[in-house]
Amino acid sequence: MMDETNQRKVPPAVFVGGVLALVVCVVAAVAVFEANSGSAPQVATPTADASLPVSRNGAIAETVSVREQVAQTAQHQDIGLMAMAPMYTPAVVGVELFEADATEPMPTVTGFFTGPGRVVVPRSAVVGAVRGEVVLDIGRRFEVQRIVADLPQVDLVLLQVDLPSELMRGLQVAVLEPFPEETLLAMGQAAEPGAEDPGHPLSVLEVARVRVVEQVVRIEMASPLQGNSMGAPLLNDTGKLAGYVGKGAEGDPIVYGAERLLRLEALPGLSLAEWTGGKTVESTRPPPETEDLWAEIRALPRPEGFDAAPTEFRGFDVRPAKIELVDGGLRLDDRFTVTGSGTKADPYVLPWALMMSASETFNPARGKDVLPERVTMFEGEWVRFEGSLAIPFAERFVSELLLMQHPWDGCCLGVPPTPYDAIEVALAAPIEQRPQFGVLTGQLKVDPFVRGQWLYGMYLMENAGLSRPAEEREDN
Repeated sequence: MMDETNQRKVPPAVFVGGVLALVVCVVAAVAVFEANSGSAPQVATPTADASLPVSRNGAIAETVSVREQVAQTAQHQDIGLMAMAPMYTPAVVGVELFEADATEPMPTVTGFFTGPGRVVVPRSAVVGAVRGEVVLDIGRRFEVQRIVADLPQVDLVLLQVDLPSELMRGLQVAVLEPFPEETLLAMGQAAEPGAEDPGHPLSVLEVARVRVVEQVVRIEMASPLQGNSMGAPLLNDTGKLAGYVGKGAEGDPIVYGAERLLRLEALPGLSLAEWTGGKTVESTRPPPETEDLWAEIRALPRPEGFDAAPTEFRGFDVRPAKIELVDGGLRLDDRFTVTGSGTKADPYVLPWALMMSASETFNPARGKDVLPERVTMFEGEWVRFEGSLAIPFAERFVSELLLMQHPWDGCCLGVPPTPYDAIEVALAAPIEQRPQFGVLTGQLKVDPFVRGQWLYGMYLMENAGLSRPAEEREDN
C-alpha cells in the first residue's frame, strides 16, 4: 500500500505538460496585449522635469503605467535611483531666511546636512539675511546658530544648527567626481513639511561633462536644471553626494562638485546678522598656537577649585584653556559652555562640538600632537552625553556599546563617526534592550589610541548608565 506522501506526488509527464500549457498561455496573452496596444511604449530620456514624488515609506507615486515603469527600470535604471531617495531625503531641508525687520521670509532655499548640525546652503541665497530657520521634512524647525564657513567661489556657506542627535542626518561626500553619461539624483526640499508624504521633488539627470575652472569643479548636465532647484544636492547611484546646485557669476544655476566639502574647515563663525553686517567668517579663526599664547592663557586667573593648567597629559603636550564661571556651569576658551558640576548627581553636560574641537590641535596624521586642556580637564569626571547608539547584535545582554554624535547604521546610512565624535562605553550593568538613541551618564576617560600616525580612538566612558532612550521623549 502506498503511503500518503507518494499518493500526493504529481507524475512527471503531467507536470511538464502543465508547464508547457502555462507558457503557451502567457505567450498568447502577450501577443494579444501587443496587438491591442498598437506599438511598444516610448520611454523618454529623463529630464529635469521628470519628477516622481516619493513617500517616506518608499512607495513611488503612479504617475506612469506599470508597463512604462518596468520598461524604464530595464532601460535606464532610474527607478533604482528614485527608490533609494527616501533613505536620503531626511537630510534635505528647507531654509527660511529673514531680512532685518522683515515679518515674511525671503524665498525658501534648499539645503542639506553633511554632518552633525552642518547645513550646506547657496551663499547667494543667504545674502542680506539676519536670521534663519531650518525646516525638516517632518515639520520641525530649528534656528540657524552661525555661519561657520564661507566659500563665495563655489556659492556656498556652511550653517551650524543645534538639533537633537536622533534627528541628525548627513549625506556622505563622494571622493571622485561623476563621469560623463552617469546619472545623478537631484533632491529638493519638502513641499509639505510634516505631512505623511512630504513630497520632495526628485529628478534624474545625466552628466554631460565635468570641467575644472580656476580650481572649481563644475558638472554640466545633459538637460536643463529646474528653476527651483537652487541648493539641491545631487547623489550618485551609491547614495554619495556628487554635487549641488548653486548660482554662477551671471546668476545662472550651476552644479558644483561636492569634493570641496571634503576639505572644508569649519571655524567658530558668526551669526547671520554679524555676517550680513560685514564681518568675515575668516576673522573668527583662532590665533595660531604659540608658546607666547599659551603663556598668556596660563597667566590668567583661574576659578576656585581649578589647579594650574598641566603641561603634559598621557605623554602629549597640553594646550592650556581659558576657564570662566558662568551661571550653572563653565565657559571654556570663549567658545564652549558646559553645564553641571561633574558629580554623579549633577554631571557635566558636554557639547559634542567641544569634543570635536580636539582635532584642531590633536591630529597625528597631520602632525598635530597637542591635546587641549578644555577636553583633558574632564578626565575622570562624571559627564552626560546624548547621541546615537551602536549596539552589538550577537549578545543578548550588552555591557559595551558605541555612543556617537549622529546616526550611522554601520554601513551605508548616516555619517561614519570619527575618533572625535564617538565614545566607547562600558556600562555599569548589562542591558537587554537595543535603542537607537539614548542618554548616557558615566565617567569620562581621555585616552588617545594612536598607532603610527593614525588616531583610532579618543574617548571612553566607564561605569555608564543608560537613561530612557531619546526617541521616547515627548518632544521627539
